Amino acid sequence: MAKKTDQSEKKRNDPVKFSKHWCIYRIPSKLRNVKDEAYTPQLISIGPFHHGNPKLADMESHKKKYYENFCQRTSRKKEELETFIREKEDDILRCYAGSIEPDIDFVKRLRKPKSIYDVRKLKEAGVKFRPNEGSERFVIKRGEDHKCNFKMACFRNMNLKLTKFWARYEVECVIRNVMALEQFLYPKKAYVCSYFLMLDQLVDTVEDVNALIESEVIVNLLGSSNAVAKLINSLCEQTMDDRSCYEDICKQLNEHYKISFCNRNISILKRVYFKDLWTGSSTIVGLFVLFFSIIGTIKSLM
Repeated sequence: MAKKTDQSEKKRNDPVKFSKHWCIYRIPSKLRNVKDEAYTPQLISIGPFHHGNPKLADMESHKKKYYENFCQRTSRKKEELETFIREKEDDILRCYAGSIEPDIDFVKRLRKPKSIYDVRKLKEAGVKFRPNEGSERFVIKRGEDHKCNFKMACFRNMNLKLTKFWARYEVECVIRNVMALEQFLYPKKAYVCSYFLMLDQLVDTVEDVNALIESEVIVNLLGSSNAVAKLINSLCEQTMDDRSCYEDICKQLNEHYKISFCNRNISILKRVYFKDLWTGSSTIVGLFVLFFSIIGTIKSLM
């Protein structure tokens, strides 16, 4: 033990070996003590030096949103970026002065536990959202699948039952306190956290909220669907979301979406050409005009 302590002390007292790769340096303590805030980020932390600063924790959720927007803007898949960072991680760390031993997985922090798809896309793929009428609270489970006469995977429907969520003004405070309790005392059985984490993944837009309201999964007492979407998307901010009780269901939803291309294409046709009576009528008239035009062209050629 004494030998190990001596080695640690010797290593700490060894002169710093400078590297030509360094481009990000630590501020000497004498300079920092003069005015600490001059050398410390006041809004957002980038890199390992200031990671974990509680004063900057509010921006962590925004960093995830910036990452999502970057992926959309550059048309890059998340897997591509993660692979790139994995390959360049050593080079990135060598840019920092001194030894850096990060206690986080950079790529894991970038990966948002998404991708089940949002409600609108899953409905197009044949997923039916239903309220769970049982006495269980904040539960998501797969219901009995609808049998299709075609007996083809691409036409199959999938039923998903969720505990009905009553969106009202006083509910946010209660839910946040219950989620905090779960994270500290019941991390392996955080059913409320898992419920709202999955709901957060399902809801991206007002259209997703409206679809769940139509399915009677959400009861909107806030008056605005936009307010409901903001409430759902904010409940899981700064929560420990690396575990979920519904990982299997998420995988099943993703697999269902991939194989149900026929359902998706039919749904797109309905949404674009038969979304209401007038659009459907115009589509039918257009098809008749096209049909008779083709017949007329063939007769004139003959």
